[in-house]
Amino acid sequence: MSREKTPKRENNIINMLSFIHTSCWKTLFGKAASGLEKISDEKYTIVDDDLMVTRYISVPGDLSGLSCAAFVAGIVRAILDNADFTSKVTAIPTPTPELPNQTRILVEFDAHVISRDQRVADLARRK
Repeated sequence: MSREKTPKRENNIINMLSFIHTSCWKTLFGKAASGLEKISDEKYTIVDDDLMVTRYISVPGDLSGLSCAAFVAGIVRAILDNADFTSKVTAIPTPTPELPNQTRILVEFDAHVISRDQRVADLARRK
């Protein structure tokens, strides 16, 4: 007889982004994302040095503004929105000669999410 683990609902920003960066990324792409960076209290980036959707799709010249990574940004936003972490999510290609498919997923959290995260952190410090 085996017991299933009860899923844990993440209630702070860092834990939620870490869940996306590792567990979700592994499920979607077979590996964890390359990095998770904090830009400010409300802005974070998930970095993937070789995002699969940009590796296998070539964009025609007349559609040069098309970003296939926007699809991944939509997935990240859906995960965050459904976990009540309302945010704006944008895919930003950041290619370099060494990493031609590098992409950053910029996550900008709404003000109410930031204030909730600060309240949760304050409660945790009081315990």
